[in-house]
Amino acid sequence: MKVDDFLAHYASEYYDPVKAHEYYERTKHLKGRRSISKLSSEGREIWNYTKNQISDAKKEQLKDAQEAYKEQIEAAREKSKESLSRITEMLKRFGESMSNDTKNDKKRISNRMNAKIKAIQDQKIPDGISKEEKEKLIAEKKKKIADIRGDASEEKEGASDDYKEAIASSNEDSSKKKKAVKEELKTAISAAKEAYKQAKKDISQSYEDIYQAEYDKIKAENPYVAKAKKGKTGKVGKGTKSASSKGKRGRKSKSKSNK
Repeated sequence: MKVDDFLAHYASEYYDPVKAHEYYERTKHLKGRRSISKLSSEGREIWNYTKNQISDAKKEQLKDAQEAYKEQIEAAREKSKESLSRITEMLKRFGESMSNDTKNDKKRISNRMNAKIKAIQDQKIPDGISKEEKEKLIAEKKKKIADIRGDASEEKEGASDDYKEAIASSNEDSSKKKKAVKEELKTAISAAKEAYKQAKKDISQSYEDIYQAEYDKIKAENPYVAKAKKGKTGKVGKGTKSASSKGKRGRKSKSKSNK
């Protein structure tokens, strides 16, 4: 078979993964099963070219698998980065919203307090009352104002506590979400590594089967044939000559003894 003819065969659909795997399992215990000494000169040329073609295809597929692995890892990391950024942004917005709400609540509390205090301060003390009654009314007004301010202070403190609790709860929730995202990334990377590892193993196995299948085809079509050795003719070996001489001498001795 010519190299060009074989290459036309090589480019065809010759590989069946299932059958190739079964073939590999049957023959993997053999040693030195792709020796070029078992091929003819033309077979060696075909095998060397074919082997290089298969090796190039294998390298390309391994490269593709590596690129796919890198893209998968990069995609997982990018997804994780976006998720973490989104969680951080949500936490920030919630904090800003809670801060504004708390400020507005405190402002409303202050406005209500001021309105109540102004209303009390605007109350006029009647004329014509005694000094003691006047002092008593003034003291009552002061107490009312103090109570209003005390209530307002408690309300503001409550608003601050609500804000702190909400922020603490939000921070805790965000931390849990971030931890989950990081765990998800870790799992994704681990799975990608295992998939890449298995892909390399499968590719190597597949191409081992291809190597062997193609080698066997080449060997069957281009086997090595040993040249017959030329034998020596027209000469009598020393061993033959010696045996003949011994036979003649033996017959002569026997003839003399009979006489």
